[in-house]
Amino acid sequence: MSVVTVPNLFMFFAFLFWGVIEGFLSETVACCAHYFLRPLLLLWASPHSKHFPGSRETVVHCIIHLQYSLFTNVVHSVLFKSFWEKSLRYEESDKVLITILFGIMILICIVNIVFLLAELITYKDVRIHVVLDLVSDIGHDVLPPLQLIFLFYAFGAARRALFVLGVFPLFLTLTRYDWNKACVEKLQCSPLFRRAAWLSFMITVNAIMVYSYLIALEKEKDCVGWVCVAAFLQGLWGIVVLKHSFDDLDLPFRRVVYLIGSVGVVLVNSVALMTELIMKVVDGERAMEDLRKVVFSSECLFVSSVLLLIIFEPYIKTFQQHFQREAAGTPHNLSNQNQTKEEKHKPLKHTERNK
Repeated sequence: MSVVTVPNLFMFFAFLFWGVIEGFLSETVACCAHYFLRPLLLLWASPHSKHFPGSRETVVHCIIHLQYSLFTNVVHSVLFKSFWEKSLRYEESDKVLITILFGIMILICIVNIVFLLAELITYKDVRIHVVLDLVSDIGHDVLPPLQLIFLFYAFGAARRALFVLGVFPLFLTLTRYDWNKACVEKLQCSPLFRRAAWLSFMITVNAIMVYSYLIALEKEKDCVGWVCVAAFLQGLWGIVVLKHSFDDLDLPFRRVVYLIGSVGVVLVNSVALMTELIMKVVDGERAMEDLRKVVFSSECLFVSSVLLLIIFEPYIKTFQQHFQREAAGTPHNLSNQNQTKEEKHKPLKHTERNK
């Protein structure tokens, strides 16, 4: 447990002090919120997750979904603050509309969080549980388009919101579709094709989302930093929606993934922060314009790798079993070969003695 919490708490306070000293609000809040919530991701990937109380599948799904909902709230709250600072040039009706959109997004995330907490504590009121589940499912489909509409209107790219309203929900529906029923049962495709098709759609949707962030925030100075945050958010979202399309989910190489996530990624980001501090003291200038480029790029790579491992887990497991069988059979085969050679040499030695 200390491997999960201690390094991330150190990074949380390091970024907090960095933000207080240098005053980079959006960068500091995003990084601090990430490291405060990051233990949830590591608990999800932990080898000890099988010892969680209750249904392991439910608990694991709720943990990663909880991190996504909480982090989404933080990110869009910072973006809303950035919009509000520039809202003087907006008409009153636009400000009201954007505020309403933001309020709906926050409300959806809060309902998701309440539902997930109710799932984790096994809340027994069936009626409330059903209502929360329904609202959570609806909100899960509505939230990504709302996020983009909010961004487009809040940051002056409203003309491009038509694509979000018209086309993007279709892609979201495809990612949450029952791919097993469509590909395997109806079309009789191979399970590998089903997983590859789902992955292709997921990559397309995530690319659209990240590119939309780039378009909406292109006038902002920290646009690239926000795009990196968006890419990480979409990676988390991909893991969240996996449950809707696949029943047989597991994470191979869980111990290795856990160690890389808890030690390796944190080490990379801590080195980046130390380099930034040293360069700031020595040269008086920052080595990187935005630490989110390093932090969330590395996290995005980590989450994407985890997503790929989960999707192709059955084939990885088959390969592992085949390799283990070969490795286990090799000593046995060698001993058989040596025994055969000895048996061949024994008659020769016996005949030589007779001569």
